[in-house]
Amino acid sequence: MIRAAHEKGVYVLRLQPNFTVPTQTKSFVGEALEPIRDRVAIATKFGFDNEKGGLLLNSRPEHIKKVG
Repeated sequence: MIRAAHEKGVYVLRLQPNFTVPTQTKSFVGEALEPIRDRVAIATKFGFDNEKGGLLLNSRPEHIKKVG
């Protein structure tokens, strides 16, 4: 789906860190983008700490590195 979107002109992907299985999602997105990674931009949200419940802000560098 990601490559098909790119073929239709999509070149910016917006991602969020609150996926159910973040490691698998990152791997999936990385594999899909590998052949076109120099032609797309990825925008991601960070700064929310879903592990503590709710929409608590956490922009501490160690948290951003963890979820980025």
